[in-house]
Amino acid sequence: MSVPRLYFQHGGIAEKVLERCSAIKQPFNPTVWAPNPHMQSALGLARALTVKGSYTRQLVMTSDHGTLGLDWWCGADRPSYAAADVPIILFIHGINGGSHEGYVKWACVAAASRGWRAVVLNLRGCNGLPLTSARGYNAINTGDVHVAVHSIRSRFPSAPLMAAGYSLGSVLLAKYLAEADNGLYSAPDSSKQQQQQQQTAFSPNQQQATATLGGLDMSAW
Repeated sequence: MSVPRLYFQHGGIAEKVLERCSAIKQPFNPTVWAPNPHMQSALGLARALTVKGSYTRQLVMTSDHGTLGLDWWCGADRPSYAAADVPIILFIHGINGGSHEGYVKWACVAAASRGWRAVVLNLRGCNGLPLTSARGYNAINTGDVHVAVHSIRSRFPSAPLMAAGYSLGSVLLAKYLAEADNGLYSAPDSSKQQQQQQQTAFSPNQQQATATLGGLDMSAW
């Protein structure tokens, strides 16, 4: 059992987070049958084998020729999956991860059990995506998150959109939210979008798929 050490800058946002997330100030009690980080890591890998499902991959091409992958869980991208205003949750994986990770798939299962649409953002070069741009992803460039959010909102404009990030994905998400809240991002001009659509279903273990292509002009943001 250990009490977490918190490092943060005092201010309005920090105080609100601490007030609403009391769990981060409580001691960490590991599960009895996974008392150390080695066992926890092994079980984390095993989780990927304990859930079945498939994704439909939507490729999103950015204006700098980057390729992102939005993986929709179990046909959630289809209009017939649920009502148009059913909540959507976007998951952003950790470093070098992807929708194939066990923790991501189980999160999708949890969302689907509530009747929500679940979609995973695969970052540039991850989970079988080709690295088609001069740069990859990192923890501070949030433009790709905005591209993904805009693509989802374009398909389901009346649906509430939520998001959850893991590790590096949580850093990206937190930074994106702060920037968006301060007006950094605005909706791109719809006339500048290229819309070519083709979808292919694939299992979480497959590394190749052809899907929706949407070119978004980031210079307009």
